[in-house]
Amino acid sequence: MFSRRRGRHPYWESSLQMKMILNHVLLLIIPISLVFYILFGVFTELETAKEKNLRLQMSLQAAGSIDNTVASLEALTTQPLYDQRVISLLKENRLRIDRGADPGFSFEEETIIGQLLTNIRMLNSSIHSVFLFNTVGVGLNRMRNNQLLFPYNPVGEPWFQLCLSSSGEALYFPSEKYPPLAFPEKDNFYVFSVARAIIDPSSVDLVGVMRIYADVKFLRESVSSLKRNDNERALLLDRNGVISYDTEEKNVGLQYSATDLTAYFTLDSGQVTELAQSGGRGARVHVTVATLSRADLYLVMLVPEANYYADMDQLWRTFALLSLVFVLLSLIISIAVSYGITRPLKQMIVQMGHIGEGDLTVRLPVRHHDEIGKLGQVFNRMMGRIDTLVNENHVAVLRKKEAELNALQAQINPHFLYNTLEAIRMTSLINGDRVTSKMVLQLGKLMRYSISSEGEFVTVAREVEHLFSYVGLQNLRFDDKIHILVSIPPEHMELQILRMTLQPLVENSIYHGFPQKKDNCTIELSSSVENSLLVLTLRDNGVGMSASELEALSARLTAPAAAGGSDHGIGVENVNDRIRLFYGADCGLRIYPAQNGGLCVDVRIPLRESGAL
Repeated sequence: MFSRRRGRHPYWESSLQMKMILNHVLLLIIPISLVFYILFGVFTELETAKEKNLRLQMSLQAAGSIDNTVASLEALTTQPLYDQRVISLLKENRLRIDRGADPGFSFEEETIIGQLLTNIRMLNSSIHSVFLFNTVGVGLNRMRNNQLLFPYNPVGEPWFQLCLSSSGEALYFPSEKYPPLAFPEKDNFYVFSVARAIIDPSSVDLVGVMRIYADVKFLRESVSSLKRNDNERALLLDRNGVISYDTEEKNVGLQYSATDLTAYFTLDSGQVTELAQSGGRGARVHVTVATLSRADLYLVMLVPEANYYADMDQLWRTFALLSLVFVLLSLIISIAVSYGITRPLKQMIVQMGHIGEGDLTVRLPVRHHDEIGKLGQVFNRMMGRIDTLVNENHVAVLRKKEAELNALQAQINPHFLYNTLEAIRMTSLINGDRVTSKMVLQLGKLMRYSISSEGEFVTVAREVEHLFSYVGLQNLRFDDKIHILVSIPPEHMELQILRMTLQPLVENSIYHGFPQKKDNCTIELSSSVENSLLVLTLRDNGVGMSASELEALSARLTAPAAAGGSDHGIGVENVNDRIRLFYGADCGLRIYPAQNGGLCVDVRIPLRESGAL
């Protein structure tokens, strides 16, 4: 046969306290980890979606702000159309040009047009300069803080030609470094502009071109407000992918290299979308694209996805630290609780070791009333019971040795006694003394029975036979006034009983129950079965006992048997002690008053068939 215990896991070999600590910690760590994994994942997704939606709303808001500014600049380019004097001057200038006259403006014309340009520039703080040109590029301007370095005529520039060929709609031009027309306000000074061809409303003739340059500072503020971290990027692209503005301003005017956005350049005005693309070193970048309806631009926001989880990482570290502290505190509590539970068990193990060494007086201190306390109480009761049983067994051994000694003393030279009694009986017969001969014969029978080597147990029939021999001997003395009536079923006659159980009880009735009676001294012997016990009842019609005497005797009969036996030899208490020592405390004698006077004695012993061990 192969053993099923080839090797056991160290967990099963560890102490109970260690198992409790491990179980407690595992029952904490596993649910906490699982709950944290689920909740943190859900919370991360919700917060990320919330952050992305916030970025979308910010992009829409910034796009709307830029659109509104561009729209206000476009509206300003229509101001000449509402000033009839300026329109008249431009028409006259166009006629002079058509006649081949000088295309320049007179002082009066410059004053009137200059006043309009000043008003336009003052209406919007973002405007850097305003230009108004006639159809051949001769123009007037109003600038912020400085003047032109030299006369400027844009007639040959593409933007001017684009305006001349237009139908008078506003044209947006992306950001660029300000042309070297004046002293720059600072290095890398960027502007964006809006231009429009001025067409006479009455004749629908082209009479001039207006261009407004706006400081890119407004775009910088609007676009840069979208950035929440240094590694993020925001830029404005036109439909061709040219960078109109970039938070990295060195890229203004360059072609945007990413082709992933070209599919989004066909979005309708006012729409916004998002996508993800790979960034540097394989990092994921979240891209938000919003359209500008006025400027036909796209506001693009590039955010590394790691930025969305930055706050989550901090939250993760905080939660992990709190979880660690919680687990450590739980571990300390678990150690304290498990120590409080296992300490009484360890004390019990130590006390059991003392029991193994033979000390049955050990007891556990019980301080609580929980399961461990109840276990300690049961342990103490068990030890008390074991101690009592050991003492009772010791007493039984002493009593048995004492009985054996008494039996040995009673068996001294029994053949000599039998022969001597037989000689006395024969002498009495020769002399004609039949009474003495009969007495000697009954005495011999009694002596043979009492010192017989048949053993401790005899049948009820054998005990009753001995009882008749004893009563017969007593009747020789009391003139046959003692009568014994036996009503025991035949099946009870074959049951076993301790030798010399009934005779001492009958002797007690004769000497204590009938001292005053002259005749009709009757002893009845009957039997019954109660709860698997054989009950032999002796009932006499003697003088009985007083209530106090009966109570005292009953108390002595229920007291534990003591070594040394009764002072009355083989009397009532001795019989009771012998029965209890052999059969246990549930057996023995019970004495109570008879209904018509006298006493009743119940002998309660287990049912034991003849020949049973």
